[in-house]
Amino acid sequence: MPHILISGAGRRFGLALVEHFVVQGYQVTAMTRESNLALQDLTHQFPAHINVIECIDYSPDSALQVLQDAGVKNVTVLINNASLFEADKDNQQDAQAQFMNMYKVHMALPATLSHWFAEQFNPAAFKEGVIINLTDIYADNPKPQHMYYSATKAGLENLTKSLAKQLAPAIRVNSIKPGAIKFLPEHSKGEQHAVLKNSLSGVEAGFAALLKTVDYILDNAFVSGTAITVDGGRSIVL
Repeated sequence: MPHILISGAGRRFGLALVEHFVVQGYQVTAMTRESNLALQDLTHQFPAHINVIECIDYSPDSALQVLQDAGVKNVTVLINNASLFEADKDNQQDAQAQFMNMYKVHMALPATLSHWFAEQFNPAAFKEGVIINLTDIYADNPKPQHMYYSATKAGLENLTKSLAKQLAPAIRVNSIKPGAIKFLPEHSKGEQHAVLKNSLSGVEAGFAALLKTVDYILDNAFVSGTAITVDGGRSIVL
C-alpha cells in the first residue's frame, strides 16, 4: 500500500489530498505548519492511516528534522503542495524578505524533500516512486503584482524536469499547474464572475479536478517529466 507524504496538508487542496487518500486506506504523512481541527478529525476517524507532523516555518532544515523526529520512512509518493500566494510588497526590504520566503516554500522545501525522498526510497521493495509538484499556470504567464510568486513557481517547474531526469527510472516526477480551481470564502460574486469569464469552462471545478489528475499520474507509469495544466482553459484566455 502506498505511503504518501503531503506538504501543505492543513488546508484547501492539501487537506483534500489527505482525505482522498486516507479513505482509500493509504498511509498518509501530513506535513503542515500546525495541526487543526480538520486534520484532528481525520486522525480520529483513520488513526491507523494518518500521521500529522508540524513544520512551523517550512524551512528545509526544519522539514528534515521533523521527518527524522517522527521516524517517517518507506514513503512511496511525495506531493509538494505547500504554497504561499501573496501580492508583491511595495517596500524593497519587505519585497526582498517576501521573495526569499517564497523561494523557501516553493523551491528550497520541494528540492530538500525530493532529495530526502530519493534517499529513503527503496526500489527493491517498491515498484516505483512518484513525486508530484503543485505549481501554477502563472509559472508560464506571470500574474501582475505577483512577480515573486510566479517566478518561484516557474523555478519549481524547472526543478520538476531536472528531478525527472536525475531520478529516472526508479522515480517519476511530474507537475500539475492549476488555474482558478476553488474560490476562497472572501471572494466576492463579482470577483468570481470575472475569473470564470476568463476561462473556457466558465465553472468552478473544485478540488475534484486536481484529485483526478493526481490519480492519473499515479496510475500511468509512462508519464514523467511533464506538466499537466488543470485550469478550464484559463491559461489560453488570459
